[in-house]
This record gives sequence, structure tokens and C-alpha cells, in this order.
Amino acid sequence: MDRRQFLQRTGVAAVGVATINVFNGRVAGAVQSPPLVSTYDHYDYQQPPGPDQGYYLTLKDGYTETGYDTIGDIPSLDTECQEVVVYIHGLDVDDEQVVDRATTARTVLQDSGYSGGFVGYSWDSATWSIYRSNEVAERNGTKLAQFLVDLKMACPEQTVHLVSHGLGARVVMSSLEELDTHNSWTAEMEIGSVQLLGAAVDNTEPAVAPIDRIITEQTGTTKNYHSEQDAALSDMVYYIDTVDTALGETGVPSSHGDPENYTDIDVTADVGADHSAYLTVASDEIASEFGDEPVEYSWPLYAHGDEGEAVYTIQYLLGQHGHELNTHDGIYGPETKNTIETFQNDRGLLVDGIVGPNTWRELIVPVFPDQAPWWATFATQHNLKHGHGYDIAVDGDYGPETRSAIEDFQRDSGLTVDGLVGTNTWQALVDRL
Repeated sequence: MDRRQFLQRTGVAAVGVATINVFNGRVAGAVQSPPLVSTYDHYDYQQPPGPDQGYYLTLKDGYTETGYDTIGDIPSLDTECQEVVVYIHGLDVDDEQVVDRATTARTVLQDSGYSGGFVGYSWDSATWSIYRSNEVAERNGTKLAQFLVDLKMACPEQTVHLVSHGLGARVVMSSLEELDTHNSWTAEMEIGSVQLLGAAVDNTEPAVAPIDRIITEQTGTTKNYHSEQDAALSDMVYYIDTVDTALGETGVPSSHGDPENYTDIDVTADVGADHSAYLTVASDEIASEFGDEPVEYSWPLYAHGDEGEAVYTIQYLLGQHGHELNTHDGIYGPETKNTIETFQNDRGLLVDGIVGPNTWRELIVPVFPDQAPWWATFATQHNLKHGHGYDIAVDGDYGPETRSAIEDFQRDSGLTVDGLVGTNTWQALVDRL
């Protein structure tokens, strides 16, 4: 097989690209293999000077706490925005097996009707010690969290789902804690669903603070598939001193309350002792959480002589890009036409004075709570109030009233309800006028 491009990312931006043989020179699978996010070989164990001081986990040179590598085109980061499922494998998956595991997971979900984007998340789970693998899983939470932030910042309206197997649940739980305090993660950027398969974390964890609150606030739904006969989990938790009984064996004990959006699903009858069977057994139930097709809208055409609410939107968005007009009147007159032509020229677009799909895509700006640009927020509010009948203030301040109106509009328009004005919501705002 030809060598693939291996992209190392830290945070939102890529910091370096090099063509190398990934996974110690071995690239498994064929062209149709799923894309991967990898932190494989990022960590090492070192022994400090002095006697009887044990080993500690450390990052290798050249890696950061939040950095991750990618292999292939990552949905929504390297392609158009789309729904994404991230599959996090479990224990003892080495560098030669990860592509096969990810490919199998994608195939099983596709056979159950899922047709969206898919990413395999690869981490060092094949250390010689289960205890050490658990430490690596814990540290991977920061890296997975950064990847999820990058996905949502790139495509705020697209849904992201997490599916984890075995010790991959530790990666997921750790990432949720990281997201809870991440500077770029807002309350609206929830994970669509979390699916835990034979989770190798403590069975009380979803019911104990702060995870119980985080599951409620950061996930749409969380489901845990468990089998009380799972012998692999029994053996595994013996070596993890933070786990008495695995969540994947019993679910949350009845003596503990669990979050409202959390559900335990007993699959003992179908999984039995086979720790590898969860995904196949539960695939239809898991895939039922995915695949809501968004309603599609079009970019309308506006040119000299037109008027209406969409022209107000165009005029205010021009101000967002530093092209402030003398008049905001909803009339596509000479000043608006000339300013659009200047904007088109600045952006390398066809200079025709017509606002069509390409110009709209350059004009729109994502609107987020607390960090929304003033003119873009003003344009959103004006559009909602005067174009769609919402009784809200038009003041450029994204507060609770504006968020409620956006969410109501999204709900009425068949869009993902998240309060974030991204491409799909902007398109609906101007197309439904």
C-alpha cells in the first residue's frame, strides 16, 4: 500500500504535515478503511532517579496534552459538515488491529442503517499492564475532548456521537470531564449520544458527582449496555484499583440514582460472557440514535433592485466584515451593490454584485452565546423579529431571549436544536422569508 499522509493536530489548527508510515511502518486495511484519530505511541513510562520510586506516565517528545494525529479525511474537519460517530476501542487493541476494529464497527453500524460520517479513535490500550492502560485511557480524555471541540467549532450544527467498548469508556468519561471545563466548549455543544458497551469503569460512576451532572448537561442521551456474565470485565477490574464492579457488568446499582438522560440496558441474554459481542447485539438500538436527516434549504439570489428582510441581513453582515453602510434600509440599492462587489473582490469571488450561494457562504458568520460578533448577532435578531415574527430585542446582545428564539426557529425549521447559528440555520433564516 502507498504511504498515507499523517496529520498532527494540536487544538483547532494543524501544526505540521509529513508523509510517513503510520503505526510503526504498518498501514492496515484498504482505501475504504475508515479515517482515524490516533494518539498511538504518544505516551511512555519512565522511572525517575532513585530506588523504589516506580514508573510514571509521560508524554513523548514532540507531543502535547491536547494534540492528536489523523489518518485519512476526518468528517467535518476535512470534508463537508455531517453527522459523525466516533468509535473508541477497548483494551489490548494494538497498532496492527485498530483499523480492522474500526472497519468492523463501521460496517456493523452501516448494516443497521447508519450512513453518516465515522471516525475510529485509536489509543495505546495494549500496554503490558491493565493498570497502565487505564492510566493511558484517563490521559486520553484531554485529547479526545480537544478533537470533539475541533469538530463542533468547525461544524456547530452537526451532531457527534460517541460509541466506546470496554476500557474505551474511561477515555469517554475522562473526555466529558474535560469538556465540562474547556474554554471553547459551550453549553449548547452537547454530545448527541454516548453509547457504552461493556464499560470498564466503576458501576457507580454515572451516579456520582460530577459525572452525573456532566452526563445530564453534556450529552443528549447516554446508554450503557451491560452483561452480568462478562468474564473479561471481571478479570479486568481486578487490576484497576479504582473499580470494584464494572458498569458493563451490572449497570448503575439500584441504590444509586442516575441522570434522567441515562439508561442501563441489560443484554446478558444475548452477550453472555462474550466481551466482543456488544456492538453486534446492540447495533440496531445504537443506530436508532443516529441518522436524523436535516431539512435542506437553499441560498436565495439577491441583486440590485431587490428589497426585503434578507437584504437587511446582507447589509448587517457586510458590517460584520468591516464594510459598514451609511444606510440599513432593506433596499438593494447602488451602495449595497457597490459594497457587495468590493466584498466579492476581497474574497476572490466572481464580482457580479449578486448575492448567490458563494457570496452567502462568505458573508455568514457563526453566532455563539457569549462570543457572538455584534453585527452578526444583530442581523440574526433583526431577521428573527421582522422576518419570522419573534418578539425579541434587536440589540446585538446574545442573551436568553435570543437563544430561546433561535431554538424555537430551529425546532420549527426541522434543524438541530442547539441555539448555534451556523450554516444550516443561516440558510433557513434567509430561505424561509
